[in-house]
Amino acid sequence: MTTLRSWKEQQSARLRGVFPGWWMVGLAVALQIPLHALFFSSFGLYFPILQSEFGWSTTAISLAVVLKQILAAILSPIQGWLLHRYGPKAVMTVGIGFIVVGLVSFSLVNSLSTFYLAQLVMMFGATLTGMISLAAVMVNWFERRRATALSLMTIGMTIGGLMAPLLAGALIFFGWREVALASGVIILLGFPLVRSFKNRPEDIGLKPDGIEEPDEIESSATTKIEVRSARQALKTRAFWLVSLGHGLAVTAVSAIGVHFVNHLITKGYSLERGAFFLAIVTAMSLVGKLAGGYLGDRFPRHYLASIGMLGHTVALVLLVTGTSMLSLYIFAITQGISWGLRGPMMSALKADFFGRHSFAKITGFSQVIVMVGSALGPIVCGLSLDWFGTYSHGFSSIAVLTLFGSLCFLFLGRPGQTQTLK
Repeated sequence: MTTLRSWKEQQSARLRGVFPGWWMVGLAVALQIPLHALFFSSFGLYFPILQSEFGWSTTAISLAVVLKQILAAILSPIQGWLLHRYGPKAVMTVGIGFIVVGLVSFSLVNSLSTFYLAQLVMMFGATLTGMISLAAVMVNWFERRRATALSLMTIGMTIGGLMAPLLAGALIFFGWREVALASGVIILLGFPLVRSFKNRPEDIGLKPDGIEEPDEIESSATTKIEVRSARQALKTRAFWLVSLGHGLAVTAVSAIGVHFVNHLITKGYSLERGAFFLAIVTAMSLVGKLAGGYLGDRFPRHYLASIGMLGHTVALVLLVTGTSMLSLYIFAITQGISWGLRGPMMSALKADFFGRHSFAKITGFSQVIVMVGSALGPIVCGLSLDWFGTYSHGFSSIAVLTLFGSLCFLFLGRPGQTQTLK
């Protein structure tokens, strides 16, 4: 039953002439800018500075990423239940608080153990505030324009990543402790943003996409499947193929995010030059996201995801075999576009195959597999450098994994063709 308050919010939104779901997209973009600039995309910039100051090995620092992903893997199924029970707004509010505490703690670390602890506190908050929570909001608000909404939502990641050169300059000029502390203060701005979210369109008397009649929504949706529980999803081939493909994708993304700048430093490039190329990757991901949003609502999304995975493979091969500045530019462009094209398809595919009723819980279980891949990439590359003195073996191994991931999406099929595992 529509309350007076929700009726007023509904009428106010209509008077402004914009479906409120797009305001949710805007809030997600605004929230992700500081989160990705100061946390998600910053680890690779802190990496060589911490190594220089404390003398920690590449593997020791990379272990922080592994520990964070283990935490995220454990937390994700619980997060899915929390999102289903309390809604994204409440969960993200708690997450922001933990990120702030973690960044302030990070600015005070003086040992490897306190470094790990600060990173885990930040990751706890970042997991609650990150992609699962935001994707749950978008999936609730959109069906027909789902790929577009999910793609536009991630523009905040791109803008935040583009700030890598500025962050690198700040780290050099002000010092890493000062930057970490200031980052915690800036993240406080996330509280009013998170409190402005509406979990579902039904909360203000609307329907997904702003379509009034349920029949219209049903006909406009990508799929009529509505899996009611995570247990049902776990019995399908689609769940395992999407999860495995996604996990292999983030193996590459996390390895590049953590080790790319340090890889260039080992080749004789400066921190600023590494940050510059990392910014190109991020900038080109915007091109991929815009293309993915448009194409994802018009063509089979599993094919687009497969193409994106092939792009990751090509980019890694270029990174290993390239010997010129031109090859770095081609790598950055290819990796960025592939990342942007593939990324939004992950949540869209899960919603396509399983519907929105249990999306958060299903995604939470899927993230367990994804986080294994996210932890694997940095540790493989860290061991490669420590054992062989080069990143080439690590990046080459991950290139093979991304090629296999492309096949996972290629053989996924369409919603409605989901097969139950015997």
